[in-house]
Amino acid sequence: LAQLLPARRVRTKDRIVKRAISKYNARGPAIDRTTYKATISISMIPASP
Repeated sequence: LAQLLPARRVRTKDRIVKRAISKYNARGPAIDRTTYKATISISMIPASP
C-alpha cells in the first residue's frame, strides 16, 4: 500500500437503487430526520486457516 485511498464519506445506510415507495412516505412525516447521527465502524475479520 504505497498510497492509501482517500477517506470515504460517511453513509447512514447502504446504497439503495430503487424502492417501491419513497423513503419519506415509508417512514412517515412525523419522524424527525435531523437527530440521526452517522457513525463509522471498522470490523477486522481474520482469514480462515
